[in-house]
Formats: sequence, C-alpha cells, structure tokens
Amino acid sequence: MKLTTLLTSFSLALMALLPQSAAAIDLSKLKFKPDMDKVYFGVAMFNPTYKTNTRDHRSTGLVGRLGYDMTPHFAIEAQAASTIGGESAFTPADGEIQMSNLYGIFLRANTQFSFSRVYAMAGYFHGTRVIKFPLASTSTEDDDSNKAFGFGAELSDDGKLGIALEWIRYFDNRYYTVEAWNLGIVSRF
Repeated sequence: MKLTTLLTSFSLALMALLPQSAAAIDLSKLKFKPDMDKVYFGVAMFNPTYKTNTRDHRSTGLVGRLGYDMTPHFAIEAQAASTIGGESAFTPADGEIQMSNLYGIFLRANTQFSFSRVYAMAGYFHGTRVIKFPLASTSTEDDDSNKAFGFGAELSDDGKLGIALEWIRYFDNRYYTVEAWNLGIVSRF
C-alpha cells in the first residue's frame, strides 16, 4: 500500500469519525490530549486549472479541510477535493482531461494578526486523473502523487468563523500542472 493511500485513508477516516467519536472517547485516557480549541475545519469552492503544454483547462468542485494548530505558528492540515462536471475549453474532438479527486496533507506556517492569519503550506498530494480520448465513448483513470505548496489568508472577526482565500499548486510534473484558487469558510471549535 502506498504511503499516500495510507495517509489519505487515515485522513478521510479521521474527518468522518471526529464529530461522532469526540463525545464517545474519553480523551483523558489518551496520552495525546488534543485541545479542541486548536482544531479547525472548513469547506471551499475548488477552482482547479489543469495546464498542459498546449492549453489550460478549468473545472469546479469542493475542497474540505481538517486541521490542528500544533502551536500558534504551525499546523497540520488534511485536505480532500473533488471536481464537479467536465473541464471547460474542450470539444469532443479534443478529448477531456480532469483531476477528479485529490487527497493529501500539509504542514502550515501561520502568521497571526489578532484573529486573522496569513499562511504558507507545503505537503504531499495524491490525485486521480480522468482522461477521455478524442471521440471515445469511455474514459480511463490514472493516479499520481506529488509535492504541493501554496499560500493563503484567513479573515475572522471573532476567531471562530472566518473566510479563507488560498492558492495551491497541487501537481507540477513534466506532463501537467494543477493549481487552484480556493475560497471558502473555516470554523474553529
């Protein structure tokens, strides 16, 4: 099993189980005692650009995040994203290519200004690319993993609910680049 598949599975399981299990687990018995005030989650509009040597293709989707502020200036964050519908700038004669889903983990460096933050991120992502060849009735999928990086800002007036805007380059290899501007909300417990 690839390390990225294992990290992705763990991140998704954590995201799915956290709300239900927080009340069921006695955290005092664990050696690691997370401070729930340091946990954050959010959802954003995912607007990836898939760039090849010949053209750029865009799609839309959603990205979810779950993070933990280890210190005021460092956090660890898991993200999962999925696109909705086909890519723009394509005709059936050209074929279609899109990243259908992305999963990964970031380390995040924050600079705090009262309740707002400016941050830089670096991490590792795994994605599934869907390819529909010209005039074909079926599509194929392939998986890829790559380093990712980005930057962003969170604006909040009370420290609990805020708006986040970020730019992330998820993939950059010799065949294609995937980058996105994400705009969404972030909530802290």
